[in-house]
Amino acid sequence: MKIAQALNKFLLDTNVCIRLLNKKHTDIERHLRQHQPSEIALCSIVKAELLYGARHSQHVEANLQLLKQFFTPLISLPFDDRCAEEAGLICADLAAQGNPIGPNNLLIAATAVPLTLFW
Repeated sequence: MKIAQALNKFLLDTNVCIRLLNKKHTDIERHLRQHQPSEIALCSIVKAELLYGARHSQHVEANLQLLKQFFTPLISLPFDDRCAEEAGLICADLAAQGNPIGPNNLLIAATAVPLTLFW
């Protein structure tokens, strides 16, 4: 029931995770430290992007280990049929406005919207 617990919490995107992992944004880290790890979520799309980056880095094993530690306390949200429905709506709405976003950002947004998460 971890997904239900994630309601009204935070869903981190890939760029925020990279800044946190590289210790490049202390304001974000300070803000997140005010919350329990159970209030902070990642989605499968963000995890895939981070794992891809680790596997294409110069320090593959060290970065994979760092990600394992980073992922462990956080809720992991899957991309499911409900998210697919939301992705279709978001994509259509943004296209109609002339404001398309990248496919991975679309999937991340579609994961957040049904759960009313902040990202």
